[in-house]
Amino acid sequence: MLPFYITKSLLAIKNEISNLTPIGETYDHNTTLNHKYDLFKNISPEGIPKIRYYGIGINGCRYVDEHNSLVPYVPKITDMDLYTPIPFRCVPVSNDLSAAERTLYRMRVMQTFGGIDYFCYYLKVITISTPDIVLAETDLTTGDETILVLDNSNLYPIPDELVVVDSLDVNKEGSAYVEGILTIMGFEVLEAINVIYEGDLTKAQISEIGLYSGEDKEVTSDITYTESIYTQLNVHKCMIAEDFSSQSINRTSNVRLLSSANFII
Repeated sequence: MLPFYITKSLLAIKNEISNLTPIGETYDHNTTLNHKYDLFKNISPEGIPKIRYYGIGINGCRYVDEHNSLVPYVPKITDMDLYTPIPFRCVPVSNDLSAAERTLYRMRVMQTFGGIDYFCYYLKVITISTPDIVLAETDLTTGDETILVLDNSNLYPIPDELVVVDSLDVNKEGSAYVEGILTIMGFEVLEAINVIYEGDLTKAQISEIGLYSGEDKEVTSDITYTESIYTQLNVHKCMIAEDFSSQSINRTSNVRLLSSANFII
């Protein structure tokens, strides 16, 4: 049993093909987090949405025996959000985040818990760590990766001469990617757990991560701020739960946003 499973959503696949073909995007607002949370739900993006944000959840695994062994769920390609998402920030409406703090988060939703109104920020902005798109070729047998550089001499390609056809190495895959940084802070998780689950630390177990596409747009409600519009789940990861029951627990991980050369002709 693997410690995690990762699934790319149909929404992501649809966005990719829309970006590559003349068909273009047909917007379905009912598939967005904006629709789910009734948050600027009818605004269309100006271009193809990009992967910009990530979210966390607490329902990505389950117990399977009397020894409390955990196994992750396998996300479905039809998933449009995490199974049990929790916000990164959950602050009273009377004590909202500062303008500087808000730049780190998206999906600002007003919700009521225990008779008190809170602003819940469900997504966080991915920090992109590569200055440019990286091109690579990966050997699928060994996992070895070779970084490639585009050479315009390949406008005049020459076929390889093979003595034996069976010697052709087809077990390689080309990809283009950028890398990003995801950070989950203990105080963020506990803030949500304290408000939503009345401080039940057994809930402070992060077992889901989602990557979301959308478009930043300046919007106005009670304030003017930057919000994500047309926000969709692109990647759903379910994993063995990680403990965040202390404010001193912080996790930083790298994520690779890639597109592989896997066309069928």
